[in-house]
Amino acid sequence: EMRVDPSKGSVGFGSGLHGWAFSVKEFADIYSSMFKVPAGKLMNKLWGENFFNKKTKKWATIKSSDNERAFNTYILDPIFKLFDAIMNFKKDETQKLLETLKIKLTSEDRDKEGKPLLKVVMRTWLPAGDTLFHMITIHLPSPVTAQKYRAEMLYEGPSDDQCCTGIKNCDAEAPLMMYISKMVPTSDKGRFYAFG
Repeated sequence: EMRVDPSKGSVGFGSGLHGWAFSVKEFADIYSSMFKVPAGKLMNKLWGENFFNKKTKKWATIKSSDNERAFNTYILDPIFKLFDAIMNFKKDETQKLLETLKIKLTSEDRDKEGKPLLKVVMRTWLPAGDTLFHMITIHLPSPVTAQKYRAEMLYEGPSDDQCCTGIKNCDAEAPLMMYISKMVPTSDKGRFYAFG
């Protein structure tokens, strides 16, 4: 079984620089309430060789001149329309899209235009943190499960000492341990910021 599969919600799309992201699951949840179809069923339809014919209102797995790929129609098109309206200063169209997508902005943010407005709108509509949180909670094992097999990769000391045993068991009473994942040098010679 593939672990990286957009139709399972294990792939995120977005912009880390601008702070927005989505998985197919976010859009399946949106359309699930609109179309009264289970989100799980929609997730499979919104990715891959799935096409929707707007005239006949039917799904197909073969492309024809009358149908569009579901990912393009239901996920990319709304994003592209929003980008186009904001970046081309189409205020009326932008306002309609914000209302349709139920995006509420502060009065300060409503005064922005172009790229600053786009950043705020996308962060508000599709916050990267929410997408990552959902993906992590659904697709990654709990620390209680994961630490049992990861402890020996994370800890370089003896595998039977108090620290390693505490890591393996996620023991709150064990010595406090922190895994440093990145060291960033500061402007002071020999000093670092340690991220963990």
